[in-house]
Amino acid sequence: TGKFRVFSDLEEVVEEIREYHRKQMPNGTSQIVKIKDDLISAIRYAFMMARHAIQKADTLDNDVDAEYYEEHMPTSATGY
Repeated sequence: TGKFRVFSDLEEVVEEIREYHRKQMPNGTSQIVKIKDDLISAIRYAFMMARHAIQKADTLDNDVDAEYYEEHMPTSATGY
């Protein structure tokens, strides 16, 4: 449907969304309160950067490249 969804079992994200608010300034404008919004900011950044992502399959030109990528895949989060 083209909508971005967050699963309800991600309690920390749901809590941040619930607490996300704006503060009225004396001059009549409002500003987003930048407290406890780390997960929301990370999700926003990931969502915006997804349009620049390149699928791994799009970068493979031939079978030799595919074999190389499979052999040199990182086995942990640190890449080692």
